Amino acid sequence: MSQKSSADIAHVTLRIRESLRKKLAAEAEYRHWSLNNEIRWRLEESLEQRDMLTLTDCASQILNSTSRLQAQLKEREQAEERARVERDRLGEVIRAAEALVKAVERNDADDVKDATSRIRGIINTLETEAKVALRHPRGGKS
Repeated sequence: MSQKSSADIAHVTLRIRESLRKKLAAEAEYRHWSLNNEIRWRLEESLEQRDMLTLTDCASQILNSTSRLQAQLKEREQAEERARVERDRLGEVIRAAEALVKAVERNDADDVKDATSRIRGIINTLETEAKVALRHPRGGKS
């Protein structure tokens, strides 16, 4: 193993309590290395732990962001579904109105009656849905 050059190593004078020095010396002896290595190792470990906490925080933020994005996507999908239902409903109303106009133009009483009945059914459905929406504003049912 090659030795590090003196440019790679900084010499630091450190003042600590004697009780702390004794604890560190005992740990160094237990590990069979120098007090200097014990102090260096503990400093490096504390920085790596801080970096790990930072990575944990980042992972947590990513998970939170993912959850928020999933919720937004679900809301968007629900809004798109509501818009599709409304388009379908509007198409149904237009078709019923067109059938009524044609029946009136042909002066066909039975078709006028059928088309009127379809329109009344659509109106009743819309009124029922509106009442439910007023009781449950977000579309949820309790």
